[in-house]
Amino acid sequence: MNRFNGRRVIGFTLVELLVVIAIIGVLVGLLLPAVQAALEAARRMQCQNNLKQFGLAIHNFHDTYRYFPPAYNLHTPPASGGDGHFTWFAHLLPFMEQTNAARLFDLKVRFASAPNSQATLAQIHVPGFFCPSRRGGVNVMRATSSRGLTALGAAGGTTSDYACVGLGDDQRIPLPDGFVVSANNRAEAMPPALNPWTASTAILNDLKGSTTFGSIIDGTSNTALIGEKHISTTCINIGTGNADVGCADGSVLGMRFYAQLHSVRYLEFPLTRGPQDAIATITAPNSGVHWASFGSWHPGVSQFVFGDGSVRSLATNTALRVLWQVGDRRDGQVLSLE
Repeated sequence: MNRFNGRRVIGFTLVELLVVIAIIGVLVGLLLPAVQAALEAARRMQCQNNLKQFGLAIHNFHDTYRYFPPAYNLHTPPASGGDGHFTWFAHLLPFMEQTNAARLFDLKVRFASAPNSQATLAQIHVPGFFCPSRRGGVNVMRATSSRGLTALGAAGGTTSDYACVGLGDDQRIPLPDGFVVSANNRAEAMPPALNPWTASTAILNDLKGSTTFGSIIDGTSNTALIGEKHISTTCINIGTGNADVGCADGSVLGMRFYAQLHSVRYLEFPLTRGPQDAIATITAPNSGVHWASFGSWHPGVSQFVFGDGSVRSLATNTALRVLWQVGDRRDGQVLSLE
């Protein structure tokens, strides 16, 4: 007599169960890259939105003051180097729904001088300053040198994944095709501003930038304003500094010489190829430029907001001549990013 009383037992054998598990594993393996790609697409879109907000803020700033915010303010005559003032990040706070934060300091006074408070400034954090592909939430720098303290002393300060476009390195740079660009010509859309000050009170007389929409003779759709700055994985939240080497992920609200690279980067250097890229292959006169370059953690591209408010992606292999043209507001060259 059959011990199962003639009833058929329905179930999986061990082999069948292993086959099913293997199939599920294969499907998960196939789906995982698609899920990761979808997540990265969402992060990249959020990064685009951050840049768009910067672009809108610059337009609203210009509508209010009739000039662009300077990359940073320098006082003239340049006693003590002329530095120690605020950057474009601080100028734009009221136009990024951060009016309360902007009221915490006086832009005409040096960042470390009363009534400004380093401890108070260090508490200012804006989510839109960060690309979610690189990091999220609140990020406060830690410093490993006096220059790395940048603007906010031992209290540290907010970092950012973005920088305004500069063309200000003190080199004449030969490009591979023989074309030589003359750096330090202040042809970017948002150059530093030399502002008069009263030495006895150490207060800037005005904060006026030196450029307007009318200064962008190449066209706003052809001129980049702000982009994603390169920060390697070993430099997150670290501000160090000398003229040639180090990390430049320091606090971005204020500026000291050799620490302007926290808030300004230069398009006379190639775009980096990813978070591990230190551009170690570049030699003099451009050595150490990994901390002066633009670059993102998005695969294959870096994103910029242009003068017309549009956000565009530049491939990491974009020619250096084209990058220079993107940053120069008045070079008179025909630009093609196709």
